[in-house]
Amino acid sequence: MSLPKLDILRAHCDAVGRDYDTITKTILGRVDPQGDVGEFLSAMERYAALGVDLVEVAPAMPDPARYVTLLGEKVVRPLAQIG
Repeated sequence: MSLPKLDILRAHCDAVGRDYDTITKTILGRVDPQGDVGEFLSAMERYAALGVDLVEVAPAMPDPARYVTLLGEKVVRPLAQIG
């Protein structure tokens, strides 16, 4: 399995002589840290296996401070252990 956009990026790198591995591959992720984060972490494991280096998230709840606190408590450490 691959991500079509990463395949396109690799082809462009090959075409211009750029080292594909020097590019940080980033995705935007959606996670609800109030709920079960297991599905999110499983998805991030699959993305990491495909070569994604970084996941960015944005608050998905009305209280951004609470979101960041929960993210730190429930998501950051297990996510860091993936890759």
